[in-house]
Amino acid sequence: MPDLATEKRLVFRILECWRELRADRAMPTPEEMTLEMLGRDRKSCFALSLSPPGDVPRFTFIGPDFVEDGQDLVGQPRSACSIETVLGAATSCLDEVLARRIPVCIGGLARHTRRPVLFRSILLPLSSDGQRIDALIGAANFRTIEGSVGLGDR
Repeated sequence: MPDLATEKRLVFRILECWRELRADRAMPTPEEMTLEMLGRDRKSCFALSLSPPGDVPRFTFIGPDFVEDGQDLVGQPRSACSIETVLGAATSCLDEVLARRIPVCIGGLARHTRRPVLFRSILLPLSSDGQRIDALIGAANFRTIEGSVGLGDR
């Protein structure tokens, strides 16, 4: 495993872990890249399952950094998450990750506890058989900004 303690940016720490685990394969397995191995970053992570094949993506884990108003989205489809929240914005690239089969990093404006934030996130594919993406791990961090800079009435 790489020394993840030296990298300051969350998305780069998670990406480096993914790269190390996949080695010369297209992507690591869900059994290899676990939330437990992410240590202190786990609170800023989330996971989705695509099992069984053809099922809609469902949250299997949501770190405490994303909890809003006590709402628990574990077990719920990704569509149950408002796109204007950090978690919703961080998963908005899901179709791109599935199509391109690579990690995707995005950032921008969102809301957390009804306050505007700037966020940076990454969503990474995992595959049990090396072909079909059956799980994803994501991570995001954010900081509150003053006012409603560019968020409009979303």
